[in-house]
Amino acid sequence: MGITRTVSRPTIGAVLCAALLTATAVQGFAQGGAAPALKAVTLNFAAPHTPPQTYAVVDVAFIDRIKELSGGKITLKYFPGGTLIGGADSATELAKGVADISWPRPGYSQNGYLLYNAFIIFMYNLDPAKDVQAEFEIFKKVHKDYPELMAEYEGLYPYAVNAGGTSAYMFMKKPFKSLADIKGKTIRATGSWAKVVKGLGGEPVTIPIADTYLALEKGTIDGTLGLPVTTLKAENLAEVVKYAMDIGLNMSPYYAVAFNKAKWERIQPEAQSLFMKEVGWYEEKIVQQQQSEVDPAIDHGKRQGVTFVDLPEADRAGLYDIMDKINRDALKPLDAKGLKATEIYEYTQKLIKQYKASKK
Repeated sequence: MGITRTVSRPTIGAVLCAALLTATAVQGFAQGGAAPALKAVTLNFAAPHTPPQTYAVVDVAFIDRIKELSGGKITLKYFPGGTLIGGADSATELAKGVADISWPRPGYSQNGYLLYNAFIIFMYNLDPAKDVQAEFEIFKKVHKDYPELMAEYEGLYPYAVNAGGTSAYMFMKKPFKSLADIKGKTIRATGSWAKVVKGLGGEPVTIPIADTYLALEKGTIDGTLGLPVTTLKAENLAEVVKYAMDIGLNMSPYYAVAFNKAKWERIQPEAQSLFMKEVGWYEEKIVQQQQSEVDPAIDHGKRQGVTFVDLPEADRAGLYDIMDKINRDALKPLDAKGLKATEIYEYTQKLIKQYKASKK
């Protein structure tokens, strides 16, 4: 399994957000003139993960890059491992100014983000690795054309998108050949993945990743659905599972990193411009880092005796049908609230079909 790298692309996030920057600052960078004088500023950067975890590696590289490009004027003080912001209220805490920049994780919020939580499975029928650039472009076009999606980020200034770049896997303790073998099995799955397990005839169980190893070891669950292959190594799951299948899909991109909006608006325009120039770098670095960990995890799994099973092509079509039904059933209550949930879903799928047609 080779590592698929994203290609250089225009920074779409910078294009969409450039209107918020002063014309002078943007023009100065675009024309390649002398860098405007930056004022020294320190921003608190909170994160739920800790080095050497994947996202923490990217965060640290980004922090170093911003410091270098700013000539040491912009310092991002890092608070990893949920030491400043963490848990279900991370988006709320960032909006209140507990930190200046963070991974808000709105999907954990108890209130709001109805469209965010719906959109997270809208783009299931794109290849998470091969179509990652299309995922970026479609995600940002939909969010530009439907401002109500952005309106949910009250108090936040969405910054960098995480498009993943890797597939979700099914891990099982006992032999299996297709997704139909989930039927009647107890499967660890969280969020929308639990709905997928139920759609496949399995019994979903929601437990934290930290408890998954022990649950597999004790046999209280038969397997998992929705985790990346990297967990075989990072979470030592290769020691307690024997079979793995790349299911060829993943969740949709999402705004992984955001600024506190009030803080963003107080940042010097020249500093804003520097940050916006680096959106594309940050986004691609996340993908590259995740993809770089795939092959080592697979090799580790094989050394531990894990057998890798191919997804039958018939299962792929059936999985897409299940995902479509899950989406449409979940969107009806949102439509009843006056949200354009089904309309946004169908628009997203229209863009995906156009992209796929352009590849033929």
